[in-house]
Amino acid sequence: LEFLATMEASARRMGLMIDGLQAISRVGRAPLRLQAVDLPAAMEQARTALGSAGRGVQLDIAAPMPAVLADPGLLAELLAQVLANALKFSRAAAPPCIAVHADAAAAGRVRITVRDNGVGFDGTRAQHLFGVFQRLHREADFEGVGAGLALCRAIAQRHGASISATARPGAGCTIHLDWPGAARSG
Repeated sequence: LEFLATMEASARRMGLMIDGLQAISRVGRAPLRLQAVDLPAAMEQARTALGSAGRGVQLDIAAPMPAVLADPGLLAELLAQVLANALKFSRAAAPPCIAVHADAAAAGRVRITVRDNGVGFDGTRAQHLFGVFQRLHREADFEGVGAGLALCRAIAQRHGASISATARPGAGCTIHLDWPGAARSG
């Protein structure tokens, strides 16, 4: 029975890994329908996607925010992944808090930050965070297979954007997005 339980857990994990690879592949092939996207509305859509998991989390969305040039569906998927990741690693914080800020940057870009008050990680390992199946915490401590932020990187790259992270153990994590502003579309 113990071997069967191990096999079942491994098969379930493999299924999640395949799902992650399929999502990344789909993002790479999906038609890109760029338009001006209202960031606060996109953040609310991402919050709604969290469903009941987002209850009890203090989500501070700074307004106003500039519009970005993005495919609305892909941006919503990226934001939902980033918020879900922030929620996962800040569940133990009392109370869990996620802060979102965006402002116009040079050359028609928009800087978006999503900061949580979660467990954080060794910031010197941040470059590994966006690789497929890369994890910085033990699977026993946090669910997932390490495909969500790789998916976010694929979405950002499709838009000519960049994504990075900074963190410290016990001090939370900040995801940084450098995204094309909507003004660039004209």
